[in-house]
Amino acid sequence: MKIGIVGAGPRGLSLCERLVVNHSAADEPIEIFLFDHVGIGGSVWREEQSKNLKMNTVAQQVTLFTDDRVDIMGKKRNGLDLFQWSKQLGYEFIKRNGGKEKQYFMEEVLRLKENDVTSRALYGFYQRWFYQQLRQQLSPKKQVTFFKTKVLAALPHKQGFLVTTEHQPQFVDQLALATGYWQNEGTKEETEFFQYAKKNGLIYQPPSNAADVVVDSIPGAQPIFFGD
Repeated sequence: MKIGIVGAGPRGLSLCERLVVNHSAADEPIEIFLFDHVGIGGSVWREEQSKNLKMNTVAQQVTLFTDDRVDIMGKKRNGLDLFQWSKQLGYEFIKRNGGKEKQYFMEEVLRLKENDVTSRALYGFYQRWFYQQLRQQLSPKKQVTFFKTKVLAALPHKQGFLVTTEHQPQFVDQLALATGYWQNEGTKEETEFFQYAKKNGLIYQPPSNAADVVVDSIPGAQPIFFGD
């Protein structure tokens, strides 16, 4: 059985974890393909973003483990929440795996308190650690392969799906989309706003992932209108 998961953020990783943990030695072999063009954690939680972007949940309430607090069918799996990981393993993990900004995040885990909100990027580090932990549970009958590539199309093919990527296509028996928020094309109204702003020397930012928005061109001490 080959299962494809498009999106390696929290939803994709959680699904991958459930498939791996609940797969028993008596089941047929399972091979999971994770696709994400940004990396483990996806675009929202990537390391290369403004440190001013914060999560909206406090550290001790964030976890990817399906532990005893969850009423769910299948095996439970206890593990460190984001706060516990920060205090026990986060510093060394970031020291080994962090990029050019790793010193900032090493200091963030040291000063973090239970009810603090963390930077989005710190949660991205936690997700990368979680993925590494998940891979340690694999056996010859359980395999997970990560493809750092953009999925261009996914179409029914025979008894499954053919996933077309920027590299080689992959056939899967089952396919799950865990892409989070989609980047939609602008509506007619949004297009008109953009054209008006361009014509009048204004700045208009349509709905988008906050990590992708460039705010450096907005003058200081100027009024800003937020639309709904």
